[in-house]
Amino acid sequence: MGLDRICLFILRDKITGLEEARSYPKGDWKDINKFPEIARMLLDKLEGRLEAPKVTAPPEELDNEIRIAPTEDLPDSVEPPGPPKTDASFHIEIKTHTATPMAESSVPRTKSEIEERTVVMTPNDEKTVVQPRNELDEKQSSKVNQLVEVEAVPQETPFGQSVANEPTQMIQITPTTAGPTTYAKIELEGKSEQTEGLSLQGLLANKRKLSFILIAGFLVLFILFAPAEKKPEKQIPFKVTMPAPKEKSDPQKSSQLYVSALKFYNEDTVEGYKKAAGILLESVANDSDNVKALCLLASAYMHLIDVVDRDENYFNVVTRLIELERAKNVNLPETVVADVELYLILGNPDAAMSRIVEFTKNRTFGVEMFYYLALSFFHKGMHPDALKYLNNIDPKDYFSPRIHYLYGQIYYHSRQLENAVSSLESAIQKSPKHIKARVLLADTYFKKDSYEKVVEHSSFVIQNKALASNEEEARSYYLRARSYILLNKLVEAHSDLQKAHKLSPDDQDILLEFYTLKARVGEQVGEAASRARMFSQIAVGERALREGRLKDAKVAFLSARNIQGDDPTPLLRLAEVFKRTGEAAEARAAYEKAVKLGSSSRIDFYPKYIHALVDAYEFEEAQRQIEIFKGLRPPTYAIDKIYGDFYLRQEKLREAHGYYKRALSATNVDSGVYNSYAKIMFKTGSFREAAFYYGLARRFDPFNPDATIGIGKSLAELEGVERGVGYLSSELATNPNKAALFNGIAEIYVRKGDYETAVKFANNALAVDPKYAQSLKTRGDAFAAQERYKEALEEYQRYADAAPLDPNGNIERYKIFMRRLNLKDAKDEIQKVIKNYPRFPGAYYMLGELFREAQNWQGALQAADREIQNNPLFAPAYVLGGTVFNANREYTRALEYLNKALRVDPSYVPALIQAGFANQMLKTYAAAKSMYERALAQDPGNPKIHKHLGVLLFELGDRAKAAEYLKNYIDLFPDAPDRAEVERKLQGL
Repeated sequence: MGLDRICLFILRDKITGLEEARSYPKGDWKDINKFPEIARMLLDKLEGRLEAPKVTAPPEELDNEIRIAPTEDLPDSVEPPGPPKTDASFHIEIKTHTATPMAESSVPRTKSEIEERTVVMTPNDEKTVVQPRNELDEKQSSKVNQLVEVEAVPQETPFGQSVANEPTQMIQITPTTAGPTTYAKIELEGKSEQTEGLSLQGLLANKRKLSFILIAGFLVLFILFAPAEKKPEKQIPFKVTMPAPKEKSDPQKSSQLYVSALKFYNEDTVEGYKKAAGILLESVANDSDNVKALCLLASAYMHLIDVVDRDENYFNVVTRLIELERAKNVNLPETVVADVELYLILGNPDAAMSRIVEFTKNRTFGVEMFYYLALSFFHKGMHPDALKYLNNIDPKDYFSPRIHYLYGQIYYHSRQLENAVSSLESAIQKSPKHIKARVLLADTYFKKDSYEKVVEHSSFVIQNKALASNEEEARSYYLRARSYILLNKLVEAHSDLQKAHKLSPDDQDILLEFYTLKARVGEQVGEAASRARMFSQIAVGERALREGRLKDAKVAFLSARNIQGDDPTPLLRLAEVFKRTGEAAEARAAYEKAVKLGSSSRIDFYPKYIHALVDAYEFEEAQRQIEIFKGLRPPTYAIDKIYGDFYLRQEKLREAHGYYKRALSATNVDSGVYNSYAKIMFKTGSFREAAFYYGLARRFDPFNPDATIGIGKSLAELEGVERGVGYLSSELATNPNKAALFNGIAEIYVRKGDYETAVKFANNALAVDPKYAQSLKTRGDAFAAQERYKEALEEYQRYADAAPLDPNGNIERYKIFMRRLNLKDAKDEIQKVIKNYPRFPGAYYMLGELFREAQNWQGALQAADREIQNNPLFAPAYVLGGTVFNANREYTRALEYLNKALRVDPSYVPALIQAGFANQMLKTYAAAKSMYERALAQDPGNPKIHKHLGVLLFELGDRAKAAEYLKNYIDLFPDAPDRAEVERKLQGL
């Protein structure tokens, strides 16, 4: 291989100096930099002096000459390299290899894969030849550490100490594949400097340029097979893993690896965090007591939250790393970084600020503390305070482009667009692949009417979508589309809006632009004239919908429907209007018609129809539609989410939990899944987990009121009312959903029994927003708990009127009327629920209970049978039927119902009691005794069970045991209406 062609490979980053090479075919494998001519070209490339030679091979051929191969089957070691050879022909082999995730390292490779491990570059033929592995030099059997001299420049860090004071150190580099990216294990020979206090600034704080560049080791060569603008870079899937401690600890190597990771960590990019995580993983593996590496490993993982699978493993690893860090009980800046970033991810900037203040009480305020305090104020929406603390950092101490990015965010939200542009441009100048800065810069340029710049930065994100989150990609398509519109590139804009809409189908900004543009470019994109008119009306309706003019929106969507009756789009938008006006049946009907009209695109709106069915408690039809939807092969997480919603609506928490848990693993899952999962955690008493997942919901939807209130409620359970109320009170300053937050505080007080205070905060909510219906229910709950039934009934009625889609107002009124034995009014309330939601779980059961109380046995039995028809797995309905037959002395028929109830739930106490009674009446005493004892095991404090057992044992002649159970009955139920009768029986015993 001639030097000219090697020069081209270096210029095109196909050879980076991170490879090993040998003279073909018998030379020893060694660092490619041991070839002096190649080393010189690599240095010239780094210093910008390398010029392209003239070659005959076309560029596309060069693109394909070197391929990436895995490393699992590479030799574990190589022999020490011999003296450098300077064969003028440079007839060499270059070995490239990539790392794979640890979890996949043991997967066997096929023979064909093994044979594609070595690239052979020959001098005479201008092609790449693959050398099969079984022909490789078998003498590669011992590991060697290669030595490279590097000048160590003193580094002043934000943590107050320098990295090194010695002019030159020897660095040993060995390959490792412990993560999804490649990195070097670095060892400093000779005396090692203390690394205590090394900052995030790391090696980036140099005040002069490094005079020599470290190039060595077995590292990954990521190769793009086509220009970036045509084919986005594809990355190996990244999985977070826990460190695997090595048998022999090596604190020195651990510290050196930590230092080497800082460069990548401080890039503040997806690629940088992945590389840093790989090195930090190895650092902790070498020394599990390296708290700094442990903390920054957790931090690196947290920075990747938008682009990795957020499955259970991800959260377990992150939280476990934080727990390990805290267990070390060491207070370093890095521990603050890890804690603060976790608090910010969980939407708790107050806790983040408290952590910083606590740490700095007896310490000098370091650069990194100013940054994180500014970041915490930014997350609270307090931009002037954020800017004040950020200004305390001297520009010479900027350790990462994340400082420029934070400035850009502050200026953007403060409408200082020129300053925002300057800061964001500085961020991408330091880290060209800083995707978040690119997206915000595109947004800022759009506000400045610099549309070509918008296209430039949006296009970069789109071309590097592997480094972007789903939201960032959608936003980039949207911004580029709007710029194309203003640049009169309407067809291109239409294509971008289609992609943005697919990525974020419910974004109203995207919808409005999409429908407006479709009306303009109908003919250019193959639409009929009538469809263009239809989209024009839809755009009018969409604008009205955004502005809350529901009547106008409805008129416009109906007009669109009349123009193009065979298109499902107007029906989908009409359904949205019906949902907002509380017309559930009409919304459901519109979705159903849209599904029937839809072609292959129906996969996009089947979930809306299914959710409408679930919301209406039409579970049987919803199940049928889910099966149809599954046949269209949607993403797995979409099915999991729908099933989670399906079971949660039925209060089947265990089933819902399983499906939500699987849905959470998707990177583009919406915040609603986190909310629902957290709700299950809260309902089951797992308050810490609930706070965690509510926090994650806020991470992806900062002003989500349900998530914010959920955190407050969880904190109230974990740390007391004052803590939960304090959290929500602090949110009132910046969160726009003030009525919801006031009501959230009221709900905490209701839960804790402080009903008067609860009413005051519910009143505050209504003062902020008189239409906030939930506060009416909260007031009703507070009044009902105080047995102020008249006021409670009034509040529940107001709530039922204000929130017609929620049957709970009527159900609460039913409960009060039943408690007061006002059966007529109770019947009216439950029949309202049945009228609106014929399949509401438990509605017919409640009607049957009412009939049973009125001793209308036929009505009670009919209601029980209707409930069973609607909900075959609803055990109380079977018990109601059994109770009716027991009351009418038809014990055999009673057992038919009760046995079915026990098949549904073998431990359901009411079923066991009634089955025991039926068997007792049938004189099958052994079965009766067994049923009562099973019931008692489940509910030992239930006085009725003790009474039944006492009576049964009396009949069986066991007077001593009978007396014991009857006495227990009196002790457990001293106000029992039949106490006198039981006491007489006891005296006779």
